[in-house]
Amino acid sequence: MSFSACQGVVIGKEIRENRHGARVAGKSVVRGERHCRPNSIHGRRGLQPGSKGAVVGNTLIKNGGAISVQAGAQADLKGNTIASAP
Repeated sequence: MSFSACQGVVIGKEIRENRHGARVAGKSVVRGERHCRPNSIHGRRGLQPGSKGAVVGNTLIKNGGAISVQAGAQADLKGNTIASAP
C-alpha cells in the first residue's frame, strides 16, 4: 500500500506476504489500525518526511522490518506488537 499526498483510514485488514509494506509520503494523513501482517518481506510501515500517521494496535509477525518513522514525519504509535513468530 502506498499513500502520497492524500488522507485515509485503513482498519482491520490482514495483509499476507506483502513485498513492500505500507508507505505514507508527502503531505498524507493516514491512520492504520488493527492490521495483521504475517510473513512480509519488507513489511514495515514507513512514515516519510512531511507525512502524519497513526499506527495503532497492529500485529507484525515475521516481517522484514517494523515501523519506520523518518525525520520530519509525525507519528502516533500505540499498542503495536512486533514478533518473530506467531
